[in-house]
Amino acid sequence: MSVDIEENVNTNFALQIDESTDISELIKHTKGQDIFEIVNSYFKQSNISWKMCVGICTDGAPSMVGSIKGFITLAKQININIIHTHCFLHREALIAKTLPQELKAVLDQTITMVNYIKLRPLKSRLFKQLCNAMDAKHECLLLHTEVRWLSRGKVLMRVFELKEELLEFYSTEGNITLCELLKNEKWCAMLAYLADIFNYINGVNTNMQGREENILTSTDKLLAFQKKIVMWKRKVTENNFEIYNLTFQEEEELISISADHSPKIKFSEEPIEDFWISMKEQFSKISEKALIILLQFSTSYLCELGFSTLTNIKTKKREKLLGVEEEIRVALSSIRPRISLITKNKQSQVSH
Repeated sequence: MSVDIEENVNTNFALQIDESTDISELIKHTKGQDIFEIVNSYFKQSNISWKMCVGICTDGAPSMVGSIKGFITLAKQININIIHTHCFLHREALIAKTLPQELKAVLDQTITMVNYIKLRPLKSRLFKQLCNAMDAKHECLLLHTEVRWLSRGKVLMRVFELKEELLEFYSTEGNITLCELLKNEKWCAMLAYLADIFNYINGVNTNMQGREENILTSTDKLLAFQKKIVMWKRKVTENNFEIYNLTFQEEEELISISADHSPKIKFSEEPIEDFWISMKEQFSKISEKALIILLQFSTSYLCELGFSTLTNIKTKKREKLLGVEEEIRVALSSIRPRISLITKNKQSQVSH
């Protein structure tokens, strides 16, 4: 099966390249030259042409983008038309390295709080018991891992959600420094801000995962995130978090839809009601708002239709009928009766 898959690589293709930690692949160095030689050797062995390579996505490391012996440079010496893209996820992970000093201090102090407990098994067990006793939402903290791009957001959110339990724990431990931080309203506000921002970034990054993802869909999601940042800044400046009759979350979802190509195409191809129903699972708030608006009537057309239908039902021979509600319902409703379900439990007429 593996051989058959290799033999089918005979059209244009793109590569994702990152350094390997497997010593069986790269025995000595992980420089661009070393990585290129391994890939190039495989291409020659499998009779794959560099001319068919249309793009290479990397994490932007020096071994990848070096101007002399970087992997991209060496590949472009064979095929100048190769397009190089920087991994969107790695770009987002770099945000933490450009935080303002005051926020960076809060991030570092939060990691110190976590390490104080997580790096000591006894304290971890004691904190778990405390959380259980206080009916906390969680019973443990998450350990910060520098190399995991989702780590910061999850750690910050967990600390924020357990800040009351942490304050109680550090009080019993006599750790005055950490207690003072958790009692400080400004520090807690900055912690909440960081937790929200990294939580949003994690959401964007997670949505850009998957085999079906491409540069267009990822770009849509990043553009939507940028528009949300502009919207957040505007709302904070105005000190108004609900404008144009849309709540904060509804406006966020509307931005996400408007920046995504797929819903735009779907919107042009489907009836408007079907479109918003299909969006309900992914964008529940704005879809519910849209459907409520669409349910409103702009005319009394259905009343006139009802009168006309009533006239057709109550002919001269049936003018004294009093109960015609069921007949009108069947005649006017857009919901069709489920005939198969109705007849399922009925016995068919048998011949005598």
